[in-house]
Amino acid sequence: MALAEKIIATIYDSYIFQRYYLPESNEIGEILNQLYKENPRREAIFRLQLLSAYKPEVEQGRITSIVKSATDKVADLLGPLLFAPNAQRDFRSEFEGLLQDAVALWRHIQRSEKRGFVENDPNNSWDDYEEYDTAIQLRPEQAMHVPDEPSVTMSLFPRVVVNNSLICPGYALWSNQSTVVAADIESKSRNSVAGNSSGGIQRRGTRRFSSPGEDTSNLPRSPSRNQPFLRHAQKKSVTLLGREPGGNPGRE
Repeated sequence: MALAEKIIATIYDSYIFQRYYLPESNEIGEILNQLYKENPRREAIFRLQLLSAYKPEVEQGRITSIVKSATDKVADLLGPLLFAPNAQRDFRSEFEGLLQDAVALWRHIQRSEKRGFVENDPNNSWDDYEEYDTAIQLRPEQAMHVPDEPSVTMSLFPRVVVNNSLICPGYALWSNQSTVVAADIESKSRNSVAGNSSGGIQRRGTRRFSSPGEDTSNLPRSPSRNQPFLRHAQKKSVTLLGREPGGNPGRE
C-alpha cells in the first residue's frame, strides 16, 4: 500500500501540481523563477498573461492529456497489484476522478497572484498516516525493534505551500511505524532463510509495507484516502486566495 502511495505522490508532483497546464518550456519556467525572485507580483502578472494567451479548449486538451498520461503511468506501475476482477478498470476510474479534482483545485493556484510550491522530498517536519501504526499491533519481541530516533522512509503525499501558508503538511512513512517495523523484521527473516538455503549466499528480499495476510483487493481503492485532503485543501486555498468557488482572484 505504501509503495502505491509513493508512486501516486510522485505522479501528483510530476503531472498535476504544475505552474500551468500548457506546452512545457524550460525557458518559460526559468523566466518565471527569475521574476519571482525579483518581484513576485511581476511573476504573477506574467503567469496570468501566459495562461490567458491560450484558448480554454487548448488548455483543456492539455489537461485531458496530462490526466490520461498520469493514469496510464500509475496503472502500469501498479498493474501487478490490480489482479482482482475489474480491479484495474475500477482503479482507473477512481484515480482519474481524483486527478480531475486535484486539477480543479490547482487551477485556482495557477491563476493566483500568490504562488504555490510543492515539495515531494520529505523531512522530519512531515506528518504521518495513523493507519500505518494501527494496521498492525506489534508483539513485545517486535516492539523491541522500534527505532529510538525515527526517520522518514518515503513520501506518501506532497507538501503544498501557497504564499508561505501551509495547505498540506506533506505525509510520509516513518521507520518507527508499526507496519514498517513488522515489514523490516519479516524482510530480515526472509533474507536469513534465503541465505541459509543457498549455502550462505544472502539474497536481497522484497520489503513489504502491508500486514501479513492483508486483503490486497483493497489496494486499487487506495487513492480514496486523498479525497478528504482535496476537500480540505479546496476550502483552505479558496479562503487564502480570497475567492469564492468559481469566482475571480482577490487582490491584496
